[in-house]
Amino acid sequence: MNLSKLARYCLLLAAALVLVLGVIGDDAGARDRKGKATGRSGQVSKQTTRTGPNGGQKTWSKDSSWQRGGGSASRDTTWTGPRRGQAERSDRAQRTEQGSQRDTQWTDRKGRTASREVEGHVDRDAGERSRDVTYTGRDGETRSRQDVTTRTDDGYTRDSTFTHKNGEVSSREATVSRDAESGTRTKDVLWTNPEGETRSANSVSTRTEDGRTSETLLTGRDGQTATRSKSVSRDPEAGSRTQVVDWVGPKGQTASRVTETQRTEDGRESATTLTRPDGSVVTYEQSVERDSMPVE
Repeated sequence: MNLSKLARYCLLLAAALVLVLGVIGDDAGARDRKGKATGRSGQVSKQTTRTGPNGGQKTWSKDSSWQRGGGSASRDTTWTGPRRGQAERSDRAQRTEQGSQRDTQWTDRKGRTASREVEGHVDRDAGERSRDVTYTGRDGETRSRQDVTTRTDDGYTRDSTFTHKNGEVSSREATVSRDAESGTRTKDVLWTNPEGETRSANSVSTRTEDGRTSETLLTGRDGQTATRSKSVSRDPEAGSRTQVVDWVGPKGQTASRVTETQRTEDGRESATTLTRPDGSVVTYEQSVERDSMPVE
């Protein structure tokens, strides 16, 4: 199991989750009550500077404009990095009678495009939600994913099937349970690749007085294990948040990431220190500015 790949996967997953929430948002502001605005629009600007182990720096920016209201949402994003050219992403979401529909298109700095189409269906009586996703890559080949999420007495289960561009199939099974009294959340995930080999992850998250802690055990297809420990603490009055993540790889190698986030008048600022298994240190400094307004 490659620890650096695990770290990148966790970062990408976190970034993916933040973007999805930003695109769909809370539709409460889209309701027309007594002549009030029927939606909202806004802009978000983010700048990140990376300082490597040798002191070299790279800076890139991300600028987004969004709008939501009337059961629909849109977001257009542009990335400008240290290399020449820009990358773009366009998201469009629409609520439907059965659930939702979302279309996304990416354009890289060389002008090549990829797309994703998502159809969501909700059956509230049965406590079930399904999602069908089709990806079309820059090579024109298609991949698909189907998710079925079912509510249980203490959480939910989610079964996913992935069909790769060559027709091979892999799967993911997840079970999540919660204990409201103790503030504990348990998640078990099993991945199976087209060859029938499996990987698994077991995570236990516990609520604390000022945040949460979690312990995750990852088992690779060869039986080797790695662990991840994460703690998050918040100070609402000060508008600050601290996240500490420690990894231990299958051969005992260690890595850590510490992120300090501070709320500002129009957004937030954060500083991240990443210590690699070889002891080298990489830092990231990020500033985010937000601006929103009602839409008639």
